[in-house]
Amino acid sequence: MTINHRTVVGFSDIFALEYECPECHGRYAIPLERLENVICDCPNCHKAILDAAPTRNVPSIAAQVQQFVDSLKKFVGLRESERIRFILSDPDGAPGRVSDAKV
Repeated sequence: MTINHRTVVGFSDIFALEYECPECHGRYAIPLERLENVICDCPNCHKAILDAAPTRNVPSIAAQVQQFVDSLKKFVGLRESERIRFILSDPDGAPGRVSDAKV
C-alpha cells in the first residue's frame, strides 16, 4: 500500500510574502494587507533581491511579482477562491498525485 502526502494551500491560507536575500540570506516577511510594492533590494545589505530591469518585450521579475501579488490580494477573501487551491511539491521531491486531464 502506498501513502501519498500532499500539501494543499488555498488563497485564504496565504497571509504574507517572504523574501530571502541571495547575498546575506536575510529573510523578510510582509503581510499581504501591508504589501504595497514589492521589495527589489535587501533592506540589510542593499543587494538586489529581485531584478527590476525589464528585458526586451518582457516585464522585469519585480513587475511580474508585483502583478502576481496584486492579483493574489484580489482573490483572498472571494468566495470563489475557496474552490481553488495550490498543491505544493513534496519536500522529498516526489510529485503529488495530480490529474492528467488536459484543460
